[in-house]
Amino acid sequence: VVFSLALIPWWLAVKKLFDARIAWLSLITVSLMPMYWREAVWLNHYQFALFFLFCGFASFVWLREWSLLGALALSGAFLGLAAGAKDVFLIALPWYGFLIVWVFRGRRKRAAAAVSVFVCSAALIYFLPYLGDIRTYGYPVNQNLARLWPGAKEVQEDFYLHLYPDPYTYFFDRERFDKELLRRLPMMSPIERVQTEKILINFDVGRPDVLRQLANGLWLFIGQIPSFFQQDAVGGVVLWLFILPGAISLIALQRFLAMSLIGLVLFTEVIIRFIFHYQRDHLMDTGWVLALFAAVGIAAVADGLATAWKRASSGMLTCLIISVLALQLIQANRVRFARLYSRTLVPDTVAAAQVLRQVP
Repeated sequence: VVFSLALIPWWLAVKKLFDARIAWLSLITVSLMPMYWREAVWLNHYQFALFFLFCGFASFVWLREWSLLGALALSGAFLGLAAGAKDVFLIALPWYGFLIVWVFRGRRKRAAAAVSVFVCSAALIYFLPYLGDIRTYGYPVNQNLARLWPGAKEVQEDFYLHLYPDPYTYFFDRERFDKELLRRLPMMSPIERVQTEKILINFDVGRPDVLRQLANGLWLFIGQIPSFFQQDAVGGVVLWLFILPGAISLIALQRFLAMSLIGLVLFTEVIIRFIFHYQRDHLMDTGWVLALFAAVGIAAVADGLATAWKRASSGMLTCLIISVLALQLIQANRVRFARLYSRTLVPDTVAAAQVLRQVP
């Protein structure tokens, strides 16, 4: 339900930027992409984060003609809400700030005011739940903020379990554990060492130098590339038959918008892989960019075919293409559809709970 509501501001934002046809095409594409269908079938933080993110897009594109600073303040507040639901969306804040500065290049005071309004609005909303922690402890009790907040390096919540087996080892026996791990590291296979490297960097075990961090970031960055083509994420290579024409068409029509979206995807991936050294798939953070490119590509291909084939209209070809593509995406989601309509697991869960209650 939450993800369905998120599609409303998404449609409004795309319609304002383009037209109703591309808005509907992008809505169908983004709603059926496996990465978002996976997030939509159960309640989690990503649904709320995407809802607030799309609300921020819609508020900016619709209000900027009336009041640019007001649009920046409201969209920044929605970005703060999105980051509050899922911290990873805060990574894009510097990129948005850079785009604002680029738009107002040559007007320093205007650029400084616009960036300040946007960043302060996002930061105020994001830090609002942590004001009590900062007032009481001097730092926010948050796993990601604790890694950057001065004097709060020990506040890792459950993050240390990625390397250390228990809280006692992390807080009281870390030095011995680190030495033992470094002693066993040369005996591991090359793949195991590379997979362990990101954890060692995150915990500063062995004091990895800049070259090791760059090499690990490159490994993680290259390892993420196949996700952009996997059927379980994007829906398969078939979607790229329209993503590439859409990106090329958008570069020709709205160069700044196209480069901003492409830069957002690259910037997010670079920060996640080279700075935070995360290996987990984060394609859903910016996968909506691919859906938008695909929608523009479908419209461009339909218009091109209608021009070449005089008997076929652009609207008919658009409906035909999106219908075939929707069936392909549904096919990619067949496993999740099967689980959704399979026998309910509630009786099994209740039975397991009753057995667990009887265990001494």
